[in-house]
Amino acid sequence: MATKNAKFYSRRAGKDSEVQSHRTRNAAIGAAKEHGQIWITETGTQQQIHELAGGGWGTFKPDTIAPDLQQELKTLGLI
Repeated sequence: MATKNAKFYSRRAGKDSEVQSHRTRNAAIGAAKEHGQIWITETGTQQQIHELAGGGWGTFKPDTIAPDLQQELKTLGLI
């Protein structure tokens, strides 16, 4: 269960995934995995996660079919 006013939130790709809260960006990225989304509370931005060819994870502007994580967080009363 996600906690209110966390520094970062994540959601894996898929219909049945739940929003999780995190203290660090790396924890949020690790939980989101490929095509997952993270929300950065400090800047109010959403990023999509992709595995990099050289290894590791990168964050990018969400594509057009990405779910609106901000709206979901507002609906859940987390931000």
